[in-house]
This record gives sequence, structure tokens and C-alpha cells, in this order.
Amino acid sequence: KDNADVEKDSVMIAKWKSTHMELAEKRQIAWPLAVPDDLQQCEWFQSLSFRERENVLFLLNERDSLRKAGKREVRFGDVYQSAHRVPKSSEEEIPTSLPSSKLWDLKAERLLIGSEMLHLQAIQFPEAKLRNFSSPKLINLAGNAYTATVMLALVLSTLMHLESPTPSEQEDEDDVGMLVQAVAKRQRLL
Repeated sequence: KDNADVEKDSVMIAKWKSTHMELAEKRQIAWPLAVPDDLQQCEWFQSLSFRERENVLFLLNERDSLRKAGKREVRFGDVYQSAHRVPKSSEEEIPTSLPSSKLWDLKAERLLIGSEMLHLQAIQFPEAKLRNFSSPKLINLAGNAYTATVMLALVLSTLMHLESPTPSEQEDEDDVGMLVQAVAKRQRLL
């Protein structure tokens, strides 16, 4: 790297550190953020950048605060994003997948891998085919993918608005119902 790149990097590091310190102060969290013993030994955690590690620590703090308040806990967070806007979700939902996503699972204490990200988008390939691609490539594909559930909704909406040559409306509904069940079983949704 030349001097301009090094200077630019140091400005960026100072900026995110400042943002993290302000966020910690706003949330009344002691600075620097304490790393739990189990995460200090976690290879997944150690593989993250310092900024991403701090995002995980903010997520842990938020999860613990919600747990104490008896509210729905945070389970997933995209630690690639800026600390003050990390997309996060509970057990029942997953943040939007982007090509640059680094989705941390607080329960498993690790990042989701590419094949898991594809499955979240309801995109399924045989494991043998997936082994031909690196996890980052699969994450990129998942982030650029048009989810199968959205595609299914579009197809069903279109079918519902088509005129069909059946004698009754009930038969139309029965036909669409059978189609929905067939697709759902294929996608393992039912």
C-alpha cells in the first residue's frame, strides 16, 4: 500500500472506532467492550475484523438486555454493516441477505456459511455441486438471488388473476390450492 492508502485506512479505522464509542456511550455499555471467555477461544470470532468483532459484542449486549426485559431476543445480525445499523433479527426471521453479508448466529457463535445462506433463500442444490464453489461465492450468490418464496408469491398472484376454463370458482381455488401444496412440498415448506 502506498501512503495515501495507509492514510485513508487509518481515517476509516478512526471513524468506525469513534462511531462504536459513541454507540457504547448511548447504550450505556462500558468501553472498551468486554469479550466473553467463550468468544476469546472461538475461531469464527477470531476470523472477523476488529470492527466486525465489536458488532458481535454489541449484538450480544442487545440480546442480553432483551432477555432481561423478557422480550424477543436477537439471534442473527449482519456484522459486516456499520454498528449503528446492523440488520438483526430473532429466531423466527433472518435479516435480508446481501452479497457482502456476514451473518452471525449468536446461538451457534459463528457465521453462517454460503450453503446455509442459499438455503435461507430457499435455493437448494445438491451438496456435491455446492462443493465446487467457495463459501464467499455462495454468499454472494445468495445475496444476489431472488428468493424462491418471493418468486412463488409472484407466480401464485399471476395464476390467481388468470381466467381459466373451469365451470366454477371453487374448482379454480382447488387447482391453485393443489399447486401451492405441490410447490410448498417441493421447497419443504410444509
